[in-house]
Amino acid sequence: MTRPAEPASEYGATCYRHSGRGTNVRCQNSGKPICSECMRDTPVGYRCPDCAPTSKPIFDDSMVMTKVMLGICAAVFVVQVVLGLSHGQSNAILSATGDAAYTNPIYLHGALWAPGIDQDHEYWRIITSGFLHAGLIHIAFNSYFIWILGQLIEAAVGKLRFALLYLTSMIGGAAGALALSSVNTPTIGASGAAFGLLGAGIVMARLRRNEQLTNQLVITAVINFVITISLSGSISVGGHLGGFATGLVCGWIAYGPWQRQRWVAPVAYVGLAVVLFAVAVFIAHDKVQAFNDAQTVVGQVRTP
Repeated sequence: MTRPAEPASEYGATCYRHSGRGTNVRCQNSGKPICSECMRDTPVGYRCPDCAPTSKPIFDDSMVMTKVMLGICAAVFVVQVVLGLSHGQSNAILSATGDAAYTNPIYLHGALWAPGIDQDHEYWRIITSGFLHAGLIHIAFNSYFIWILGQLIEAAVGKLRFALLYLTSMIGGAAGALALSSVNTPTIGASGAAFGLLGAGIVMARLRRNEQLTNQLVITAVINFVITISLSGSISVGGHLGGFATGLVCGWIAYGPWQRQRWVAPVAYVGLAVVLFAVAVFIAHDKVQAFNDAQTVVGQVRTP
């Protein structure tokens, strides 16, 4: 696997073992600047190989679950494009949404849509919507975001907890999207899960007392939320907020008071995912019911 390029640090620091790699992260013991390859995960924060020779690198070259999640997104996107093209959607690669998308079966039955969840009992939409994307740019941006965060988080929490954190954040993002979106507005994308990873990373770095990494991730979050709010007409604000909030909770669960009981986090993630799933179903029902009640009132007012 090719390691992603590490740009020069704005502070001018370079890894003490790799002079060509800029970094803002330092060993919590010696203060030496360290790149992602040299970061060692210890109970008291990130340390250099000299201070923690027996600890594993924070950069996990396997990144199995990160690759699995991105692979599912890519495979679903290929199917989405093929089905779109076969149904006459000529621009399916660049834009998988719009009126033409409603002829695409995978979008029609997979997007997050409150009436489909409530009236047709298509509960799978809460999950499948997180693997659908609106076009090539959409999936490329989300995939890059997840890839960068996956390098940090999967190695720190392990494959199982990473997968559960990812899926729980996805469900939290779906609940947020349903809460803040119009009842008839379909929502798709892995950004809820991506923002969940970002939120978890901030809390984990903070609990590890890694101020430099915490600051980097907070700045990333601020920039992305500014973009989210600026483009709120085309981006699901609720999905991003829901995923991020879920990630904050998941990060605390992973590195909070029970971090040494490794079974706690998986159990808690499953429980949280079930609760958020139920919340999403309830929100979908409430939104549809409110919409139907409003339509009834309008009909009564218009009736002579």
